[in-house]
Amino acid sequence: MKNYFLLKWRTAAFVMRAKGLVCRLALLRDRKKTIITGRWVKTLAIEFTMIKRNLLRTSADLLVVGLVAGCATNRQEGRWQAFFEKNTAGWRGYRQTGFPAKGWVLENGGLHLLPKSGGGDIVTIKKYTDFEFEWDWRMGPKGNNGIKYLVTEDRPGVPGPEYQMVDDSTIPEAHHQTAAFYWVFPPRADKPLHPPGQWNHSRLVVRGNHVEHWLNGMKVLAYELGSPEVKTAVAVSKFKNAPGYGEKIPGHIMITDHTEETWFRNVRIRELPSK
Repeated sequence: MKNYFLLKWRTAAFVMRAKGLVCRLALLRDRKKTIITGRWVKTLAIEFTMIKRNLLRTSADLLVVGLVAGCATNRQEGRWQAFFEKNTAGWRGYRQTGFPAKGWVLENGGLHLLPKSGGGDIVTIKKYTDFEFEWDWRMGPKGNNGIKYLVTEDRPGVPGPEYQMVDDSTIPEAHHQTAAFYWVFPPRADKPLHPPGQWNHSRLVVRGNHVEHWLNGMKVLAYELGSPEVKTAVAVSKFKNAPGYGEKIPGHIMITDHTEETWFRNVRIRELPSK
């Protein structure tokens, strides 16, 4: 706001000086002076100098205010929303109205899924279209879980694409391993996966039809929703009879309950501007 008023003041000063110069030139023309005296030359030179200074100041203010406004807009669009630090606000059970009464426990600023607790899958209350979602996760040996996105409640058997989280030593198929688009696309083979018992950091980006799976700072998979490649891969997967699977829709984020004990922390999301 301070920059805004400063810009208005300097712009007004510039306009007034410019008008003053025009008036002086008009006065010279009306008087039909053919010779400009030293005094007039000096006065006009001063006026030109002041206009130049004000123009530079005004341009600088415009740049600063524009940058500040731009940064503010980016912050507004990219504001992170954290989950599970103090409560379960923003989440509920899948196809339920409230959060499960058992199975999921707030613990040390994060979320703990108890083993074989029957808590069930949980989803965000809000639907997201273009977003960045990230989380830390840890599980024991033979663990298995996942994050599903663009989740619909109209197709409960196949709610949405899944970012797989699993003890890779128990799963030989690459498209079933950690950071895969489960059953559809495998992640890159040299992904930096930490072993069971250690924390991993995952990130999911969905913007337009473009999707990225990240693991511990590395982009390990990218694909386009609704593309011929996705349709071909889905057609030979167990999801082949699920209409619209792998296509872009607004949907929930889901943390699955595959009965295996899992810990989550630093769970957060921010919406992205559409392409």
